[in-house]
Amino acid sequence: MTRTLVALVDIIYCPVVQLSVSAVLVRIPDRFFSTDTWITRPRNFERSRRLYRALAVHRWKKVLPDAASLVGGTIKHVKPYCQTDVLRFVTDTRRAETAHWLQFALILPSWIWNPVWASILMTGYAIGANIPFIVAQRYNRLLVRARLRSV
Repeated sequence: MTRTLVALVDIIYCPVVQLSVSAVLVRIPDRFFSTDTWITRPRNFERSRRLYRALAVHRWKKVLPDAASLVGGTIKHVKPYCQTDVLRFVTDTRRAETAHWLQFALILPSWIWNPVWASILMTGYAIGANIPFIVAQRYNRLLVRARLRSV
C-alpha cells in the first residue's frame, strides 16, 4: 500500500473501531457488567488508591472528553445515597473500561498493514487515547466503592 492509502486507512480505522466498540457495548445488557471480570477487578496494588493519588487522577479526570453520549449515553451525576444510581454508575464504569481495553487491543490489527514506524505511532495513539480513560474508570469505581463502605 502507498503511504497515503495507509494513512487514510489508519485515519478511518481508529474512529470507526472506537465508536463501533462503544456502540456495541452500550447495547449489551447491564447484567453482563454487574460484576467484576478478570479485567475489571481491583488489583491489590490499587486498593489503597495510593497510585491514583500519586497520578493526581482526581485533578485531570474531569478534563477527559466523554463520548458516551454519541453512542447511547451514561449516567453523569450520581446521587450518593441512591443505591440504584450508584450501582448503575459502577456498571457503567465497567462497561467503559471494557470498551477502552477492547479499543486498545484492536489497534493490533493495524500492525498488519502499517510499516513498523506507523505501527509504533498507532500503538502510541492507542495508549494515549485509552489508558487515561481506563485509569479514570478504575479510580472512579474504587472511589465509589470506598464511599459506599463508609456510609
